[in-house]
Amino acid sequence: MNIYLLSTGLSAIASSIKWSETKNTREILKDSDRWYSTDADRVPLGPFPAAIRHEVDQHWTLSLARNRSLPDTFMSLRSRHFTGAPFARKKVCDVFEEYSEGNFELFPIHNFWSLADKEEVPEQYFVANVFNAANVIDTKRSPLEKVLNPKVGYPNFLRDSYHKTIFVDRHAFQHRHLLRDTKTSDWFCDDVFKDAMERVTPRTYEFAQVMCD
Repeated sequence: MNIYLLSTGLSAIASSIKWSETKNTREILKDSDRWYSTDADRVPLGPFPAAIRHEVDQHWTLSLARNRSLPDTFMSLRSRHFTGAPFARKKVCDVFEEYSEGNFELFPIHNFWSLADKEEVPEQYFVANVFNAANVIDTKRSPLEKVLNPKVGYPNFLRDSYHKTIFVDRHAFQHRHLLRDTKTSDWFCDDVFKDAMERVTPRTYEFAQVMCD
């Protein structure tokens, strides 16, 4: 059995989004008390707090992709970014839900605007929050770092560029196929999940094989 660090492919990352109070790109203002998606970073794994749900519902999600070439997922799975939740089509979310063992919640993006086309995004996208967790990473042998986030302090961060030196506990995956590490929130999966996701959305996600004993 192979274990992989799961991340979003370059084509999906390129189709990124912004947040705003209106359908226009907001100006970045110093000392602004506006809500930013980074305010939600590093929320402990679990159901989203009501405050985050409220902000998502109240703000406009601004797509940088053209409506004629929408991706299956917009958001990176990096755990530092909006708690690692993918913004994806329902068919993609269904795969995450299938392997989340009930530790999953899904809610729609209501206000989705295309900056390029100056019209609403015609497809329905969802936020898929997976909190199926375990102690996956061997922290004594893996390159963890501390990253400053002014809102939450210095959370642990795993550099995925070092995936060849990441060690994980294979036993955590006994009869389990998709897990997030309890210390860093990073995503890991096995071949069962990888094959299922690749059947639904080929090349949308990247699977970097990690070391396991």
